[in-house]
Amino acid sequence: MELIKKGKKIVIGIIIALIIIDIITIPGSTYIYAINGSMNQVISHLIQATIRLGLESIILFFLYKGHIWAKNLMVILLLIGGFFGLVIITSSKLYLFEIYFLIMSVVFIISAIILTASKSVKSFLYFQKNGFNE
Repeated sequence: MELIKKGKKIVIGIIIALIIIDIITIPGSTYIYAINGSMNQVISHLIQATIRLGLESIILFFLYKGHIWAKNLMVILLLIGGFFGLVIITSSKLYLFEIYFLIMSVVFIISAIILTASKSVKSFLYFQKNGFNE
């Protein structure tokens, strides 16, 4: 039971971190679009970011409920996001932008590794889905 409690704390921590990153990203990237483009681009980006946040929240909900497909999908998306974040760092000219993408990329990659390798996360997700220990 202790393994399940630890897994629950880890999963909740990952969910909170990912939602915070999304919430910070929306105004930050909107500002960048606003200073570099038209209002049409800003509105388009806000709509895309809101849809992305909604879809991510749905996937994270199913992750918390113990669905393996949601875990696998999140791992794939986190690894892709982490990789592209690291690529963006090499092409960015804004120092603050580089720091943000480095932090975001590291959080994404570490979260993917934890979701994949942690026995406590695996136990928690199994318990959430099936209602009992393995």
